[in-house]
Amino acid sequence: MNINADQNDFQTAMPRPWCRFFARAMDIILYGTVSLTVIMGVLSTVAPAFVDVLFAFFETPGGQIIQISLMIWLSGLLSAVLIGYTGTTIGKWFFGVKVTDHEGQKIGFKRAWRRESKLWFRGMAMGIPIISLYANYVAYKRLANIGVTTWDEQTDLCVAYKNESILQTVKMIIGCTF
Repeated sequence: MNINADQNDFQTAMPRPWCRFFARAMDIILYGTVSLTVIMGVLSTVAPAFVDVLFAFFETPGGQIIQISLMIWLSGLLSAVLIGYTGTTIGKWFFGVKVTDHEGQKIGFKRAWRRESKLWFRGMAMGIPIISLYANYVAYKRLANIGVTTWDEQTDLCVAYKNESILQTVKMIIGCTF
């Protein structure tokens, strides 16, 4: 199934779990790091003593888990904005992934945020070590076997993949080096 006349270079017939995985990883690294850096920068001017305590907390094992979870959540927030209004993110662009409704239309922030929230909880298990590996595995198996993730099914969304081409392959190789 092709989505939209102007989107003919995308198709939904064959899910690509690894493209989605690498796109998500790129988005988490990029958006999570930038978001956390901006927040810490703002907090350091407003409440420098609190930032010192926060940095010390983030160095503890429990603090590292919370920092990872926070980065994933923050990246989801920015991803929701981008997916809602463009259908893609930087990572998804590199890996040829687009999220729309079933008519190929943009979904808006509210629906994208609902999707990202479900993904954060069910697909990423809030970034909790070991549990998140299991959640990723379950999501991978479901996508590979059924063709849809629970968060896309529950939000009634369509994920399309860019048709294979030399340009798309080059973009994916560049994305892998990120």
